[in-house]
Amino acid sequence: MVKLKFGMNETNEIPYDERPRLIPSISAGFNAVASHIYLILPPLALDLLLWLGPHLQLNNLVRPNVEQAFTMMTRFVSAEQAAVLQQSQGILLEFFERFNLLSALSTLPVGLPSLMAVLSPAESPVAGLPPVSEIGSSGIAIALLAGCILVGLILGSLYFGAISRATAKEPGKFNTPEAVNQAGQAIFYTFTLFVLIMMLILPTMIISSLFTLISPFLGQMAIVGAGLLLVWMMVPLLFAPFGIYAYRQNTVNAIMTTTQLVRKFLPGAGWFIIVAVLLGFGLDLLWTQPAANSWLMLVGLAGHAFIYTAIIAAGFSYYRSGIVWMERNLRKAALQQTA
Repeated sequence: MVKLKFGMNETNEIPYDERPRLIPSISAGFNAVASHIYLILPPLALDLLLWLGPHLQLNNLVRPNVEQAFTMMTRFVSAEQAAVLQQSQGILLEFFERFNLLSALSTLPVGLPSLMAVLSPAESPVAGLPPVSEIGSSGIAIALLAGCILVGLILGSLYFGAISRATAKEPGKFNTPEAVNQAGQAIFYTFTLFVLIMMLILPTMIISSLFTLISPFLGQMAIVGAGLLLVWMMVPLLFAPFGIYAYRQNTVNAIMTTTQLVRKFLPGAGWFIIVAVLLGFGLDLLWTQPAANSWLMLVGLAGHAFIYTAIIAAGFSYYRSGIVWMERNLRKAALQQTA
């Protein structure tokens, strides 16, 4: 057995020759949530709020601006492009007709998973149509959006911390200073991730626009290349929160550790993300079968909360095993160099 202490008060034990495996990690995540069923309550409560609670909408505020912007754009394009713009306008307006500003309480990648944030239901079983409040000021809308994101990150940090403690070999107790620090790291991590993505997307948009002037094919290839680069970057970045909560690391150290782990010792991490996405999205098709005005949707909300909490718990199990595996290989390499 290899015994590793990594960070503060964190001990893991795995067989010396056992490397992280996908199926056992997913099984461990489901078992952990089944043993700590209270972990599904935060995402379930958020879904109930978005389903049965009031809706804060921006439709009256956004619609005139969207219509004006698309009207101006159609003046400078061909008839075929104008038809595409009209279709895009309809999709965008339909989105804002259903959009609930409280959906911003579900933040990614650190946050409470929510089925209703995606569905944006226009009905509920309580009274048919939920109470709707239209926001008429841009300043109020921005302030509410920022506040919802901030609250969502704090709630998500507490949620991730609870899952981390429940899946640890030696379950710990809630610690207020530690929770405050982890919430700060979650906010900084989300901001860092957003900046990195924007640093890739904005140049890509400019380059693809220039290439499109030469050839539409070159523009599409630029977008595809940027997409592949973004996926390559995101794999280690998506595992960084596990380092923040499992090993009390700061954001920079967590990103550096996960980058080394995924690139050198855990190339199968991409498969874990693929399986997690297929499992979560695949079962979402089942959870969304009941109508939004039916109480049967409660079953879907509970199932969604359980599955996504189990996936996050499996991520913690997979990450901890990967760290121990990496440390074992680093120690082995150091002993060989010394010899």
